[in-house]
Amino acid sequence: MLGAVVLSPETLDPIINEMSRKYNIEPAWIRAHIKAESNWDVNASRFEAHKGDASWGLMQLLLVTAREVLGNPNLTTTQLINPRANIEAGTKFLSQLWSRFGNMRDTIAAYNAGSPRLNAQGKYVNQAYVDKVTKNYERYKTLGTTAGNVAINVEEAVTSAEAIPIYVLLGVGAIGMVLMSSKSEA
Repeated sequence: MLGAVVLSPETLDPIINEMSRKYNIEPAWIRAHIKAESNWDVNASRFEAHKGDASWGLMQLLLVTAREVLGNPNLTTTQLINPRANIEAGTKFLSQLWSRFGNMRDTIAAYNAGSPRLNAQGKYVNQAYVDKVTKNYERYKTLGTTAGNVAINVEEAVTSAEAIPIYVLLGVGAIGMVLMSSKSEA
């Protein structure tokens, strides 16, 4: 691959909204998966040694999965990293899993691990991933595309244990809002 090509949620909104309508999956949920899987990097890839294959693109799909989901046995890796094809395959896959499992957390677990397997403590085998996507979803749902992206990045940037006030001005044109946050002690 040529390296990271990070796109903003706003850039991908037309595709995300189209696929959301087409497959009946909330835009915030699609954004949450993209954030967790690739952090908006179109060229993201991750070799899956146990499968002898790699996950590709914004929604990190195996080529074999994308071919099956899209019904295109000739789909190539180059085609799969195209944002439209990748978001369509990922969203359609989420829709299929939702139909199968009927709830968000099982669907998230299955998207990542193939099934919503539980460990001996009754938690998902991939609990950290499920929690990460759920947290991203709540942020994108509450704050919207632009605000969600900024809020996530600002919060991740704060690493000090002391209370640090953060003020972020968000808006378009003359309309905007100020988000105020602070790092609190646990």
